[in-house]
Amino acid sequence: MPSAKKIIKIALSNPQSALLQGFHKLRRKSRLEYNLKSGWSLCPDFITFLITKRCNYRCYRCSAHAPEEMKEQLAAEMTTDDYKRIIDEVAPYKPAIYFCGGEPTLRDDLVEIIKYIKKKKMLCAMTTNASLLEEKLAKDLVESGIDFISISLDGDEAAHDRSRGIPGAYKNVLRGVRNLQKYRGKKSRPHIKLVGIIDPENPIVSRHVLEMAKSLGVDEANFGHLMFYPKNVKIDQEEFAAKYKIGSDYITGMEAEKDFQSDISGLKKMIREIRKFEGVHTSIAQGFEIDVEKYYASPYQYPSLKSECMTPWFSAIIRPDGNVSSCMEFDVGNIKERKFLKIWNDPKWKLFRRLKSRKKEHIPACFRCGEGQKIKFD
Repeated sequence: MPSAKKIIKIALSNPQSALLQGFHKLRRKSRLEYNLKSGWSLCPDFITFLITKRCNYRCYRCSAHAPEEMKEQLAAEMTTDDYKRIIDEVAPYKPAIYFCGGEPTLRDDLVEIIKYIKKKKMLCAMTTNASLLEEKLAKDLVESGIDFISISLDGDEAAHDRSRGIPGAYKNVLRGVRNLQKYRGKKSRPHIKLVGIIDPENPIVSRHVLEMAKSLGVDEANFGHLMFYPKNVKIDQEEFAAKYKIGSDYITGMEAEKDFQSDISGLKKMIREIRKFEGVHTSIAQGFEIDVEKYYASPYQYPSLKSECMTPWFSAIIRPDGNVSSCMEFDVGNIKERKFLKIWNDPKWKLFRRLKSRKKEHIPACFRCGEGQKIKFD
């Protein structure tokens, strides 16, 4: 989370949205909808617009489609008006809207859609690889009123360019951050954050992300653990989807074709460094409490059934073709065919919530998912 000072500044600039976000936080804290066990939920407080699957990078640990498939992906994407219609429907509940991809800045109408969200007084955020953050786009994004921008950085120049599969990717990050800062000036928005995955085989490269966050003067450096699954989980997921008629063969994260040669002591040391680092606010997605030894230990084990996730009660993903998911590709309906709030409490979605809350069996797609799940091990 950003610092309290940043949160207060952003909240003061958008009090109506801040008030409703506070209400949503109380909903989460009370756990009322989760504990009802009925699968029903009032409304989302967070909606992800997976606005495109197109990407101009070739990240080897990413499921986004390669550049040669861009034309096919573009033809399937929703229009600007489609997104405005969704925004109009959910605006009374003031959910935060988050853009991801693919690479969101490949959409020519991205700034227009952000402006429409801000016109409705909702919080808005995005993650980008910064490849297109030249001066004009950076200026337009700042002026759009977007609240949070996360920029991916995996390590030093050699490590980042190798990870992204594109020479010059590292330089793009530096240019993008500086352009955003130039046009943001002394304003509180957008909150600028560097985000990266701690490489289990070479965790020390995350130290460079810390140093660059401090050197560039960004607001935050956030780190995540690698989300992955072994081949046997793919089979388990196919059986789960066939049994309950929900979900697909999609599993969050990358398929681990071989065991990671994880540097466990290095991971633990890097996490301690992140926690103690001074000069920039730091955080780790999924928290610091994960047992990294068991998380990366081979043969890879399912998390404990005590692992908890309330994401399906509070969050939704709308994919480029209009399919609405509780989680990645657990499709429930299409926004072009039905109202979003009808899909939100569809019988399939309520069944998925009940399966999550009863904790009687593993949901394979959640194997190493850190998108809200608090992963524990027995």
